[in-house]
Amino acid sequence: MSRSRKNPRKRKRAAPVYRDGPTPAQQRAHEEWIRGEEARWRSVCTGFKFWRACGERPCQRAKACMGDARACFDRCWWRVREADKIYVRAGIKARVAGCSVAEACRLADEEVARSADHIARVDAETLARLRAEAEAELAARNGR
Repeated sequence: MSRSRKNPRKRKRAAPVYRDGPTPAQQRAHEEWIRGEEARWRSVCTGFKFWRACGERPCQRAKACMGDARACFDRCWWRVREADKIYVRAGIKARVAGCSVAEACRLADEEVARSADHIARVDAETLARLRAEAEAELAARNGR
């Protein structure tokens, strides 16, 4: 009896089936994450009152960011005073490190004080850029 028998316990497993796209649960999780990101960007834009410089009517009526918050942030962030940027960044870092709100504010104030030279230089550059843009717009209106 030299016949070989296959062991019924050693059956091959079926190869996993991979879909071309994400599963419905993955898709829902991704959409929820995207909504959260949009809400965070919208919160930042509203907090810095970017709606004042926004040309979109819904934003101006609501006095809040109602459009594409990431695009709004990219358009307006360079106009924010450097001291405010440093304060926000330092406050976020302190809160992530586990500091209380009061402690984070104190640390952010200290960081702004340490960065006074940098703030003065960057604010002067930003002001020059704003003036150049205003002059170019005025020249375009006057037909030069």
